[in-house]
Amino acid sequence: MVISVNQPESSTKQINREPGDQKSKLNLLYEVGKKIGSDLTLPQLVNQIVQMTQRTLRASASSLLLLNETKQELLFEVAEGEACDTLKQMKLDAGSGVAGWVVRHGKPLIVNDVKKDTSFNKNVDAVTGFVTRSIMCAPLMVHDEIIGVIEVLNKADGSDFDEQDLEALVSVASTAAISIENTRLNQSVVDSYKGTISALAAAIDAKDPYTCGHSQRVTAYALLGGMSMSLPQRELDVLEDPEMLRAGFYPSTASSQTRAAAKAARRIRLVLP
Repeated sequence: MVISVNQPESSTKQINREPGDQKSKLNLLYEVGKKIGSDLTLPQLVNQIVQMTQRTLRASASSLLLLNETKQELLFEVAEGEACDTLKQMKLDAGSGVAGWVVRHGKPLIVNDVKKDTSFNKNVDAVTGFVTRSIMCAPLMVHDEIIGVIEVLNKADGSDFDEQDLEALVSVASTAAISIENTRLNQSVVDSYKGTISALAAAIDAKDPYTCGHSQRVTAYALLGGMSMSLPQRELDVLEDPEMLRAGFYPSTASSQTRAAAKAARRIRLVLP
């Protein structure tokens, strides 16, 4: 259900749009959909989604907030616009403000004049120095559970957000929520795997006092080599696996730079205790 407040009467009439406006929104949904199942990290994923959404909806600022573990606070996972650096350090009460209203009711919201809306949290503008005129917000939901919100602020041309803008944001939120949850689950599996492998490697090394801690040191040197070559995170993840380093096995997608860093690390482990 789409909820809107402070909409001018003219917004209910036929709106003249640029020919490419609807096409750009469809393209936005297509691009966001492609992120499902991608190998992006969570920060990379949400940053790309927010940037694309802000650009397509022609907003001056945007952000994506995720609920913390206790569901009591909203944390700025990513923020774009004038006050982005300040916002990333802030935490919002999940029960207040426009974002809090969306979390509590599980419904999207347009506020085209925040001065007339009692739910708007003026404290954020007071801290950041940003002047919010209008805001559009939609919930991020997975299996009927809200995990956060995505919002855009102030149309760049000074016009109002409308129902079609909100429909596009709601669609983005739906797809983004799935992508975020998939990324979280994948990261959880990877972290569990790394923990198990590291524990096994440490147990093997501990059998001999001479090799105790050996795998961790080799991994550390491999990561240093990888970072010095500016390898992307997915390549560093390969180098972080001590068993792959030990056996010399890598996915077919591993770059030549990753293989080179790993080979260097294996040579190092022959001379390091």
